[in-house]
Amino acid sequence: MNKKRPNEIRQQYGQEINSLKEFYGTAYTGFAGDPHEAKHNTMLAELVFLNAYVLFESFLSDLFLAYINKRAISYQNNQEAKIKKLVREEFGSWFSDKISMSKSQHLKAEEVESLIDPKGFNITFGSSSEIKRLAAAWIAQEYRKRIFLLSDEDFLFIDCCREMRNAIAHKSKRSFEAMNELLRDIPAGSTINFLRRPAKDVRTVGAFLKAKAGGTHRLLRCVDRLGDIASRM
Repeated sequence: MNKKRPNEIRQQYGQEINSLKEFYGTAYTGFAGDPHEAKHNTMLAELVFLNAYVLFESFLSDLFLAYINKRAISYQNNQEAKIKKLVREEFGSWFSDKISMSKSQHLKAEEVESLIDPKGFNITFGSSSEIKRLAAAWIAQEYRKRIFLLSDEDFLFIDCCREMRNAIAHKSKRSFEAMNELLRDIPAGSTINFLRRPAKDVRTVGAFLKAKAGGTHRLLRCVDRLGDIASRM
């Protein structure tokens, strides 16, 4: 494939999360009356959320590759600056000043992937700050502006979801502390206050997600918000 198209990547993610929502609804209804209904629904909420966020991580990776594929100069300039900095630190300015890369305005999708993700692990982001930092460094202005139009609450929501994902995946004391710290600090009047836990810590993520907030399961509100964010990136 020579081109990766951002619109197609957004649409695919939307389809995937819609399938997850359908699966959740079918399974949740199917457990009704089961003697272990509550336990099963807690596990179900965690599994569906984990899949939804992993899909979001893959979406971000694919979207960045697609934007760089459309205009690769920003990424090449950033890499050239890093290479020159390393040479300068090791050998001095005389050598780093002699470095000049021949850049390509357009790269094939396979070339972009081999440059950015040579081992096929996907691009990973440890925080929303890193999403913004790499977008500014790698993506041309006309494309990265979509990312920077996201609100502070959008980025905070991404961070909260990442910490909930970590708590589900690792179940460590530190992962729960990091998650609860973020949920505790969500502003009361924010659009993501359905995740806010100002006093009582979340001890079981699935139970928290399957509970209703504003008449809707938190899980579904989370999946919908991720889908909305993705559609605007």
